[in-house]
Amino acid sequence: MAWYQLFYLHPGDRSWIPVQSKMTVGKHDDILANWDTYGLSPGAYTIKLVLCDNTADSNKIEALKAINLLPKILGMKENDDIRMKATISPNPVGNTSILTIETLLSKSLSLTIVDVSGKVVRKSVIKLSEGKYIIRIGDLNLNSGVYCCILDTGGLGKL
Repeated sequence: MAWYQLFYLHPGDRSWIPVQSKMTVGKHDDILANWDTYGLSPGAYTIKLVLCDNTADSNKIEALKAINLLPKILGMKENDDIRMKATISPNPVGNTSILTIETLLSKSLSLTIVDVSGKVVRKSVIKLSEGKYIIRIGDLNLNSGVYCCILDTGGLGKL
């Protein structure tokens, strides 16, 4: 019987972890599996797809794909009383981009910038009082690339 199965491997692990059990249902232009990454740490992973046909010698074919699992970016608590907002423009971000924070709070917040591998490349604490703040991305001396910006307001959540 022909089947397929999807696995993942985190560096340092020795065994492949199945994403789902062996599937025998045919697929055409469809999703093979949903990989629930909840609880996995950010970083490099390898995905493996195993295909096996229904011939007498059960030929197997394996395909590997390296991916980077990013850290959770959004986590702001739902709250109708939004007292802070942040925007980056222009987007996509470049050396001329600015991060604008508008707040009705007097509070410190943590600004964390991570790269696509999940590595923290910049972390700082910003003391805010009510008003508008502008941070020039070019002043942060970041290499070209894709980054996630996390603003943690403590008890109010993250943006």
